[in-house]
Amino acid sequence: QLVLKASALQNDPAMEFGAAVIAQGSANAALRAEYRDHLDRAIAGAKGDPALNASVTQHVRNTGELR
Repeated sequence: QLVLKASALQNDPAMEFGAAVIAQGSANAALRAEYRDHLDRAIAGAKGDPALNASVTQHVRNTGELR
């Protein structure tokens, strides 16, 4: 819950990525519905951060969500 709250309070791509991973694995359908929005914001922000970009890229490959 803290990661989700923090991602809502600040514009931080790493927090968005964390929120995406949490949302994806959630049992809560409403939270899972937010997954793609969090992931899209993480992808957009990861371009300037090589470590985050590598993590997001690996996540996308692992989940089969290639764009």
